[in-house]
Amino acid sequence: MKKLLAMLMVIPCISYSQWHQKEFLLGAFMNPDLTFVNQTADSASVQQAINAGLNILTYPYYYDYDAFNENGIRWILNICSQIGIKYIGTDSRHLITTGWRSSAISTFDSATAQDVSNFYSSLSLNQKNALYGFEIVDEPAPSVMNASQLNVTHSWVSHFKSFDSDRVAIVDLLPVYAINMGYQGFTSTSAYEDYLDEYLNSSDTNSNPYVAVYNNYLQSHGDIVRYFYNMNILREKAKTRPLWGHIDVNQRTSGFNPDRSYMRFSVNSHLAYGFKGIIYFPYENPDLESLVMNGIPTRKYQWAQEINNYISNVVGPAIMSSKYIGTFHKSDFTNNDNNLIESIPINQKINKNTPYHVDLSHPQSMAGIFYDENSKYMYLYIVNKGFADNFDTINVTVTLSGDKRNKVLTTPTTGTEWAYSIVQADYSDNLTYFMVDNLLPGEGRLFRIIDVEGTAVDNILCNYSVSINPNPFNSTTNIALSIPIDDFVCLEVYDIFGEKVRTLLNEYKSAGTYNIVFDANNFSNGIYMYIMRTSKIAKYGKMLLIK
Repeated sequence: MKKLLAMLMVIPCISYSQWHQKEFLLGAFMNPDLTFVNQTADSASVQQAINAGLNILTYPYYYDYDAFNENGIRWILNICSQIGIKYIGTDSRHLITTGWRSSAISTFDSATAQDVSNFYSSLSLNQKNALYGFEIVDEPAPSVMNASQLNVTHSWVSHFKSFDSDRVAIVDLLPVYAINMGYQGFTSTSAYEDYLDEYLNSSDTNSNPYVAVYNNYLQSHGDIVRYFYNMNILREKAKTRPLWGHIDVNQRTSGFNPDRSYMRFSVNSHLAYGFKGIIYFPYENPDLESLVMNGIPTRKYQWAQEINNYISNVVGPAIMSSKYIGTFHKSDFTNNDNNLIESIPINQKINKNTPYHVDLSHPQSMAGIFYDENSKYMYLYIVNKGFADNFDTINVTVTLSGDKRNKVLTTPTTGTEWAYSIVQADYSDNLTYFMVDNLLPGEGRLFRIIDVEGTAVDNILCNYSVSINPNPFNSTTNIALSIPIDDFVCLEVYDIFGEKVRTLLNEYKSAGTYNIVFDANNFSNGIYMYIMRTSKIAKYGKMLLIK
């Protein structure tokens, strides 16, 4: 039996010396309520979170004390490893602040740090595989209010980076409006930017976290304060690091209760800014409507489930594979009465210098722009900035430069089928126009633009290709194939008698270009046929083996 030596060579494997985010994260803050004695019940509670579309749990349910000690962490990790979800470690020895501790940790103790490291080192392999990182502090204060908190945070981040560089230390930062919450250190935007620098950009780079995490709730204290500024400045201060944002879903004692459009907008606005993690706060609450109340899913659970399904299957993979180019608004941020909420800087508004010459027709719209350097795809994430159910559903005409007919694709936003299909587009005066219709308040919709720098084709099927080089060849040759949409691909080799002699590829592939090495050392000289089949086309060619 001949040994199959063909190899897929899509993207070289990059070796990282530090933590690197590999998948889009959908998480919960205030996790499911667990018993810590009944594994069946607790597994069902965690499975319910998975069914909502979550892939990580980041903080225990309303100060569930068992979750902060070694036995409780082992308990949670065992369940997470068995049913397939990640967990952020919450050992009380490295949690600088908690709601039940009488005072925050104010100094870093190396002996305690060693005990913590010994504990995490003692975990089983399965437990370690479920452990994603370590929670350090939630909403730390600026140094002008609490210098010791800043110092001990840096010490713990540095410790964990040295102890385990494959996992991430989490520091959940405050929003710019924290002065309204009693944080008097934020007297200006410059003071807030200093705060971000303190925690993200210390001169001791080993004490800077691998990821920038923050809380930014649109209507936290009855107001809306510099919402988009906060996203933009966090991105600027994070530099190339991934961004995670906490999404507010909690009914408040003040009476405000986020509706469906508010939830959509809170998530999709962050996606448009290229965030790579969305964490719902809180997941479960015993008294007020969240995703789950006392173990029972609420309507918000269903809303989040729908949002997460679209992210997991469509938006998340696009963001993770692409470079963030920028976010551009058609107009300022206004309420439903067209009263100004936030002025958008001119360089963040649609203008003649917007990358790829993107334009939007509706003042309530914005676009996140991404570019996948491997596939050469541009992605547009079009968002309706209506943040409540009383905002309008809108239609947005998107304008692109050049002839992009048959090169704009999108997917369904709900359901189980996520294949890209062509969007109807019109072309005139070197501009392409397509419509984003019935965009609900807060909704985001992703569009893929293929062959950004190329010329138009009559049909997307023309963008499927397969070629061989060299041909004729001696022993080995390269077969290059390109698919414009996610598709099932089969690549086979036949001899001159029509007998199949090799299957080189037989699997579902993401849109892109692939190079396959065909090794024919054990084959006889002669003519062979290579055939590529997809769900839409079949292409073939001849190759000549001469040794």
